[in-house]
Amino acid sequence: MTDISDCISFLAAAAAKSMGRLARDRLSPYQITPVQYAVMRSLLERPARTGSEVSAQLLIDSATMTGLIDRLERLKLVGRRLDATDRRINRLELTAAGLALMPELDRQIQAVNAEADRRLGPDAARLRCALRRLIDNTGTGRE
Repeated sequence: MTDISDCISFLAAAAAKSMGRLARDRLSPYQITPVQYAVMRSLLERPARTGSEVSAQLLIDSATMTGLIDRLERLKLVGRRLDATDRRINRLELTAAGLALMPELDRQIQAVNAEADRRLGPDAARLRCALRRLIDNTGTGRE
């Protein structure tokens, strides 16, 4: 490689930073970060999951996930409840306030996706597919 701008890891990180900044700006009026949104979206899609299950889906380490859930719980957007068969396990669910906020958060993230689509034009779908292949081929994504 002769130039850092040809390095895929540099390009992916720079693109993620740019889109992450846009997502943070769109979500900041709601005191939600992009990763907190991802946790909430995951729980909306599949309620009553454990932190470990959400962590595995989103490739987030357990310590970070605990902090995310704690913060969302303090914001009264996510609640924990004991599992019906194993009291050692907490199940996570969006609260009524979290459920009520999701349509607006989804609109903001849809605006971020629309901006990415605008910037990429006809290449948007191919890029999403290529990024999924990179994720799928890297194992757990954890180091």
